[in-house]
Amino acid sequence: LILDVASLKSPFIDTLKDMATRRKVCSVHPMFGPSAESMYDRNLLVCDCGCPAAVESALELLGNHGANIRTMPVDQHDMYMSYVLGLSHAVNIAFFTVLDRSGIDFQDMQTVASTTFAKLMDTNESVALEDPYLYYEIQHLNAYREDMLRQFNDAVHDVVNAALDESPKDFKDLMDNGREYFT
Repeated sequence: LILDVASLKSPFIDTLKDMATRRKVCSVHPMFGPSAESMYDRNLLVCDCGCPAAVESALELLGNHGANIRTMPVDQHDMYMSYVLGLSHAVNIAFFTVLDRSGIDFQDMQTVASTTFAKLMDTNESVALEDPYLYYEIQHLNAYREDMLRQFNDAVHDVVNAALDESPKDFKDLMDNGREYFT
């Protein structure tokens, strides 16, 4: 059984699919980092590269450790990762970039932080401490990045316009759409 554990599959998806025609090859992606003590109740993706026997073997190997396993065709993986990794990183980078450009010191900002803001700052601080080259590659090498980044740009534009508008209608619509998404 041959597995990769890369965060993105786009750069070598054709190689994976080609290898899967001759070997027991599938792709996995643990949705947690190396500091996790266990897979229990964490998401683990198993991507089918065209060899069902490889997927079956991977599920046999990884399936009894308490992980939440999702199988999918390898072709779908990076579309999801454009949002799960790409969007979440982009939002965090934009957030701390705005804070950095505000001219307000981090420690000073902490003294006025609300509960929500403090949670965001904790997450943003951990993102800021990550390897910038790894995060660049996750953004840059994903074949679906442009669609997601356009949607992100459009969403920021919509929030700005709705917040500046004299009528609360567009802002309320954005909030209602978000509420509906989560229910």
